[in-house]
Amino acid sequence: MVVNTRNCSSCKAALGLFDGYFCSSCGSQLPDELVRSPESYVNVVPPTLEFDKGHLLLDSFLTITKKILHIVNIKALTMVLLVPVALFVLYTYVIKNSGISILVQRNLGATPPLKLTASQPDYIVRVDTNLQSGSFTSGEAAKHIPYEADLVVEVADLQAFGDMFVEFDRGYSPVFQAIKDLVFPGFAFFGVPQGEKYSYGVVFFIKNVNDFKPDFLNDYGWLKYKVNGNVLFVSTDDGLVDEFSSVSDKLTRSVELNTKYIEKKKTIPPIGRISICILNPRAKANIKLFYDKFPEALKKLVEAFDKSNLDHGVIL
Repeated sequence: MVVNTRNCSSCKAALGLFDGYFCSSCGSQLPDELVRSPESYVNVVPPTLEFDKGHLLLDSFLTITKKILHIVNIKALTMVLLVPVALFVLYTYVIKNSGISILVQRNLGATPPLKLTASQPDYIVRVDTNLQSGSFTSGEAAKHIPYEADLVVEVADLQAFGDMFVEFDRGYSPVFQAIKDLVFPGFAFFGVPQGEKYSYGVVFFIKNVNDFKPDFLNDYGWLKYKVNGNVLFVSTDDGLVDEFSSVSDKLTRSVELNTKYIEKKKTIPPIGRISICILNPRAKANIKLFYDKFPEALKKLVEAFDKSNLDHGVIL
């Protein structure tokens, strides 16, 4: 079966379906007897390829390739391919020479490198402490903290911080010993004003939800708790437990929707020992009430942050 009976009168190349007025191989204008107007394609049934006669498939491929090369400017194509490569090289050079600080903190080999934005070094307080550096809760804790919270603190090392806090109040020692291996090391605590006083709560994240049995906490009648999914919340205030439940169930707003918290959180590095966000000066004043009772290790942290005159930042 003959599929194409037209050939260019100049270069003798086979003319394709779209070679209506000009030859796509040499660009010559076709004589009238070889011209195909658009109207000539109406109701035309495409020919059936017969691969057992000649090299029609190869010829079709070469014809299409010639058409593509005829349309596409090779130099332009080269530029298109080279531009992304050039941009990547430029980007790498700028990052390495822009003065952006890159700090590496390790938490038992599991913490990724800390990459800081240009403004984040201004919100870092460096303290020599036994606390391990690590990732914070990545905003997960904020989803369970009431909107009205004046203080939000995230800690990367439950073990070391727990040891400090137990020195402050020995009554928490058995609770801490019972909880520490059942939850992840990253946790958060917060303060909510209740009139002239403050109520405090702690948000933990359970390692194995299916095996977690919170009944042991009933042994401590003064401690109130609530489990919601993989979150364990503890407090000494019944009212705050109810607030947590409402926030955790998304019935009321969480602090993650608080514009003050959102703006401050943007400049706080995501990795460190302790992340502190004070949303009202009265929260800092309330903490100072306990300062004289704090053990030396905890005093050192509070004092260093207080001297920084920051109301939000990270202790490294």
